[in-house]
Amino acid sequence: KSIDVAIYSFTSRKIAKALIAAHKRGVKIRIVADEGSAISRNSVLPLLESAGIPVRYKRGSGGGLMHNKYAIVDGEVVITGSFNWTVSAEKRNDENLLVIKGLPAIVKAYEKNFERLWRLAEL
Repeated sequence: KSIDVAIYSFTSRKIAKALIAAHKRGVKIRIVADEGSAISRNSVLPLLESAGIPVRYKRGSGGGLMHNKYAIVDGEVVITGSFNWTVSAEKRNDENLLVIKGLPAIVKAYEKNFERLWRLAEL
């Protein structure tokens, strides 16, 4: 039904294609990305925007990076960790990724954080 994403760096075409396919099936997708991602040479965010997926850009609260790396799926699952959605994370880096299910209080905390980022992010 829905996927909300807060991501620092997003260059994975494989993940982008999966989100576009989900969007075409009617899944509501929103993405908040670090402002620097808007100018990143390999970013797939323009591809997602051209497919009609809303993407907003934000700096970190103290002027630094918006360094989150998580997704909330259907208001029930949180996917989080050090894993940026990049080819480097998939193939070269040591990364971690945690899938959290069945813990509604944790999901609600991530949803609250995402809604704050979404409100503060630039269109």
